[in-house]
Amino acid sequence: MKIFKYCKLGLFFIGMIFLLAFLDFFINHLRFFIGTLMVIYGSLEIIELAIEKVKPIYNGNGFIFGLLELLIGLVVIIFISNDHSILVIWAMWSIFRETIEIKIIINGKLHSVLAIISSVESIVVILLSLLLLIEPNIEHAIIHSYLLCAELILAGSIPVLNEFMLDNKNSTPKD
Repeated sequence: MKIFKYCKLGLFFIGMIFLLAFLDFFINHLRFFIGTLMVIYGSLEIIELAIEKVKPIYNGNGFIFGLLELLIGLVVIIFISNDHSILVIWAMWSIFRETIEIKIIINGKLHSVLAIISSVESIVVILLSLLLLIEPNIEHAIIHSYLLCAELILAGSIPVLNEFMLDNKNSTPKD
């Protein structure tokens, strides 16, 4: 499972570099950018659950959400061409993803420092997603894209750091 987390971190880091380097291209091709992003996130969610051998895999919310992400991403790529519709879908998807992250934080599955960082990031993403939902325009999409860069790094690094920090917390000798 560790190798998957490191590969995911590397993939997200490369994605962030491509996003920063070719931001204008991605903004001009929102349909493919957002759709592909959703397909990647959904596929990674499903693969992660399969690697963890979650039982029963089909009853877990993670599998259903991953499958929905994948399918909605395909629908966006194939059928939706209106930028405003794509931005509304992006905003709603971001809000749903962040509510799942908040659930993880509330359940105490993160080290306290990472929980604070993740909470701040979730609140910012939700607020900016609401702005994107209320006024779906290219300027807000650009802001959301920069925020996505930070989110990609956090989404990849927090699981790795959490495992490392919790392992070190559990292995410290007691007096």
